[in-house]
Amino acid sequence: MSVSPRQLFLVAGILFLAVLLWPGRDSSAVAQARALVGDDQVLMFSATWCGYCKRLRADLTRAGIDFTELDIEVSTVNNRAWRLLGGRAVPFTLVGERVVSGYAPDRIRQMAAAP
Repeated sequence: MSVSPRQLFLVAGILFLAVLLWPGRDSSAVAQARALVGDDQVLMFSATWCGYCKRLRADLTRAGIDFTELDIEVSTVNNRAWRLLGGRAVPFTLVGERVVSGYAPDRIRQMAAAP
């Protein structure tokens, strides 16, 4: 059986979309995560070794945004909440009920300022 490059590309695209969309972060996942870690408006999931987490922490502090930092490696509760939300990397930020994956200080500032 021979597979064409076009078929490989199609399968790779489908797998990429599946990774992006799974698991879905529905409102029940957010509610479950918030029940574990609290109702603070901005929650930043991080790890001590993460350079982008350090930069995001400094950016949010400098912007005057109140946030709670949750290390996913020192607490099983934090790790469980992060996984419920679909976390695969850090930094991973929950603003209200919306998730921001990766280092995106401008986006987090905008979301935190929105009603």
